Formats: sequence, C-alpha cells, structure tokens
Amino acid sequence: MLQFPIEMSMPWILTDHILKTKEPSMMEYVLYPLDLYNDSAHYALTVFRKQFLYDEVEAEVNLCFDQFVYKLSEQIFAHYKQLAAR
Repeated sequence: MLQFPIEMSMPWILTDHILKTKEPSMMEYVLYPLDLYNDSAHYALTVFRKQFLYDEVEAEVNLCFDQFVYKLSEQIFAHYKQLAAR
C-alpha cells in the first residue's frame, strides 16, 4: 500500500522546523501544528462522513507522533549528555 510521505505533510513540516531550529521561544508551540491532525480527523468524520479518510489521518498522526517523540528524545539526550560532559 502506498502511503503519503510524512515529509510532505504540512503539520509535520512545521513541527520538524520547530525541532530543527531549537528556538526556545518556539518550543512551547511544538504541539500546535499536530493539532491540525485533530481538526482534519474531525472534519473527515463530521463533514465528509468518510471513515477511510479518518483512518488515513489517524495513521499519519501516529507516524508523525512517533517521529516527534524520537527527535525530541534525541535532543533531550544530547542536551543532558552535553551538561554531564562539563
């Protein structure tokens, strides 16, 4: 089955950008782009009334969230590793 690449997903692009820039003032907003998936899923069920569309949104958000947790944990580990090396 062919899946939409995560690199082309606007919420993921925004989230990844925040993680890559490591801008402290932006970190508090890192989960806001992922809320777009919530809105999309709600729209898929209530307006379009299409379960398969909802399932696609759910699969994409699961993938994005896994990537988010992985990248965030890498950054946290690197930060504390650097602190311990001092």
